[in-house]
Amino acid sequence: MTLSPFEERIKKGAIRMGISLEVLRPALSRLLDSIKTSGFFRTYTDHSMSHCEQMLSILTWLIPKNVQTRLTDVECSLLTLAIYIHDLGMLATQDEFDNRMSNEEYTQFEQNYLQLFDPSSHKDADHPTTEHFIFEEYIRHTHAKRIFDWITYGQLAKCVQANEMTSLLHTTTDSFLHYLGIICQSHHLDNLHDKSVYPLDLNLGNTSEDRANIQFLCICLRLADILHMSHDRTPPVQFRLISPRNPASAREWAKQLQVSGVGLSKSDPSEIRVDAICKDHRMFFYLRDFVGIADQELQRCRAWLESVPSSIATDYYLEVKRVSDQGLHAHGFIAERFSLNLDQRRVIELLMGHNLYGDPKVAIRELIQNSIDALRVRILEQPAHKPTLRLTLDTVARKLEIFDNGIGMSLDVIRQHFLRVGDSYYRSTAFRRRCPGYTPISQFGIGFLTAFMIAERVEVLTRVT
Repeated sequence: MTLSPFEERIKKGAIRMGISLEVLRPALSRLLDSIKTSGFFRTYTDHSMSHCEQMLSILTWLIPKNVQTRLTDVECSLLTLAIYIHDLGMLATQDEFDNRMSNEEYTQFEQNYLQLFDPSSHKDADHPTTEHFIFEEYIRHTHAKRIFDWITYGQLAKCVQANEMTSLLHTTTDSFLHYLGIICQSHHLDNLHDKSVYPLDLNLGNTSEDRANIQFLCICLRLADILHMSHDRTPPVQFRLISPRNPASAREWAKQLQVSGVGLSKSDPSEIRVDAICKDHRMFFYLRDFVGIADQELQRCRAWLESVPSSIATDYYLEVKRVSDQGLHAHGFIAERFSLNLDQRRVIELLMGHNLYGDPKVAIRELIQNSIDALRVRILEQPAHKPTLRLTLDTVARKLEIFDNGIGMSLDVIRQHFLRVGDSYYRSTAFRRRCPGYTPISQFGIGFLTAFMIAERVEVLTRVT
């Protein structure tokens, strides 16, 4: 077994830090393999020790050599262990599933999920029941927090996974475990700017080899994780055997299968190049979007690093500046997205012009209909209301005024409906709840524009009732 430079550093300081790589690595490898054999996440891409090895390999070229040599023993230990266990929170048991309704956090997640999504549209043959699918979603969304809880609370977390973690890491200090949990959880958080959570110069012992820049280690973890997108993570034979039918899983597998490699560009070492040949146009654009996400993540990480004091920045930095999609090649189709666009000026002219309505006097009819709707709704809500609709024409000032004492418009109605061409308040969910069964004269939200057939300027005064 060939170890990465970071793992070799752990062996060097193993006795002082209470870490035995010979014990930890095979034990954690078995736990990682259990993620897919526990009855859940069968169709997910590789999260085994092979994934960890590739992440460590990526760090050998992602972290500049000068920075690697300055990393302390404790930094190498925290980073390597975080890479080993950051995904272990996805290890779920049948017992957890059977007792999920006694977990208040899960029941709240399920309630919110059912309100936002139709699980039947996502569930497929990969999930025997809707409950199985939602449980997987819950574990996926909370796995970073789960591993933090298992590491930091140990047996207090009251689950077999936490007990396993406690037995493997019991020789390390509480401070070490706390920040190991912080690093693992950080790969699903966006608060790496908070130096009170991610200190830049932390003492975990009494020697220079016990100091750690927690923020930098978190950045290394999240970048190595997102940059591992090559075909070795999704072996074609395994893909055919599993044959995921969940659309998200299938896309992720296909994306990984198409990538031949990720690494530094030889012509520009500040550029990370993703190489792939795509024969499926959907996968090409999906992969290109993902490369864009990886680049955005790199830019955020660079911004976090550039916000630290110069005394820290000289020792902890990245030389890479972008993730490029120039190595993505389309095979058998044109690699360009096409979309319909509206000429807004011409469309507005069409909607408020003679081409649609013909007779300019239609404008008066449309405005009166708006007033009638406002009056009818107010009478529905206040039967004793005395409606008023008045038209006044000032031929000298060339001004037409249409007045009604209907329901008026609130600021929300003005912003969300009146100012949005084609969006009628009377078709909104809010109005249907307000006046169920009411059939308005106004339907399409464009009648008001006819006012510009007869006027150069329109002034609207309204007061909500």
